[in-house]
Amino acid sequence: MNLLNNQKVRFVVIGIINSIFSVGVFIVIDFILNEYLVNRFAAYMSATIIATPISMIQAFFSQKYITFISDKSGRAMVEEFFRFVIVSGWIIIVRIILMPIFVEILDFHPWTSAVLINIIKAFIAYIGHSKYTFI
Repeated sequence: MNLLNNQKVRFVVIGIINSIFSVGVFIVIDFILNEYLVNRFAAYMSATIIATPISMIQAFFSQKYITFISDKSGRAMVEEFFRFVIVSGWIIIVRIILMPIFVEILDFHPWTSAVLINIIKAFIAYIGHSKYTFI
């Protein structure tokens, strides 16, 4: 049995790739902003807000074509994308709430926080996308 025939296995593999991409984009943007902004909070929160839509678009296409193997196109694909944005909106809210908690209260580095939040968001994403987005 080929493990990649299993949707949950594909989700984990693609999720790892998406997480590496997402955290990488966050780190690059955070590194750049941290050089120019005096306030550390402003740097990592701005990086969170900027990196999220970039990562979200990349994640949509990898989840659509590899994880959930959706063949919808045209208007149906646009509707699928809007459902993806709705689920991702909840993930953005979780990210924006958790980032300062992890950094300011729990005293984690922003990059470590980004990794931990990506693990948490993976559970939300799988449930949302498998039950709502790619149906």
